[in-house]
Amino acid sequence: MRDSWWKRWVCAVRPWTLPAAIAPVVLGTAMAFGDGAGRWTPAISAMIVAVLIQTGTNFVNDIADFQRGADTDERTGPVRVIQAGLISKQLLIQTAVIVFALAILIGLWIVMKQQAWLLIPLGASCILAGVLYTAGPVPAAYLGLGDVMVIVFFGPVAVSGTYYLQALSVSWTSVFAGLGCGLICCGILVVNNYRDYDVDKRVDKKTLPVRFGRSFARWEYVGLMSAAVIMSLLVAIVAQRPGVLLSLIAVAASIPAVRLLFSMQSIPQDLNRALSYTGRILVLYALFFGIGWLI
Repeated sequence: MRDSWWKRWVCAVRPWTLPAAIAPVVLGTAMAFGDGAGRWTPAISAMIVAVLIQTGTNFVNDIADFQRGADTDERTGPVRVIQAGLISKQLLIQTAVIVFALAILIGLWIVMKQQAWLLIPLGASCILAGVLYTAGPVPAAYLGLGDVMVIVFFGPVAVSGTYYLQALSVSWTSVFAGLGCGLICCGILVVNNYRDYDVDKRVDKKTLPVRFGRSFARWEYVGLMSAAVIMSLLVAIVAQRPGVLLSLIAVAASIPAVRLLFSMQSIPQDLNRALSYTGRILVLYALFFGIGWLI
């Protein structure tokens, strides 16, 4: 890997995390088209901006965790490029600045084109959240606030923001649908923090599993998946769109991940599988909910 520059950057980008940015945009776009307000140029632009912000956030996460000593040889998750000596810290900082700058330029262009001025402060808050998640004097991830940020920004903000960019109107159903996405996305974070419990505790990274224990994390995961089911039921009833109940098929796929979390013999490889399962659940939830909204 040291001799292949593109593999180093693939590691830095963490492509396996990008569905968390893409899924809410897909859902918001499907809901906009279902309401007769879909627009392809804003939709594609929102997708590009979301991927750029997620990529920049991953870069900042790599930088900040390395500086705080959270990335060590004891990690059982994917490779961290600075800690592994694949990319220098200075180069990754410069690249993060460029990536966020591109997100801002594309975001401003589509906002001006659509005259969706309300999205300027929303977009700025997304980038700020991406930076402050692990960086800054009081990083949210080190205080146990990461769960709330993930639910909000990968949920209602991303889905309803995508919807508004196309329809130029606020849809409360997209807010609740977005909550479903955000809750499942938070499930990805819960599994990640559950797996990294020992290392996080050692470096005083106060994630919720570190604060309240692994048992709490297991039940938090179950609660998040259950709450996503409630969101689907709520939208189906209030909006009279029974088709969105297709999304319950995706949530049902969380059962193998729950079994792995509750297994007393869980090993890091099992938890990485649970992480992969939850990522797929998020994508399927957005797809099935979107299809259900369209039919």
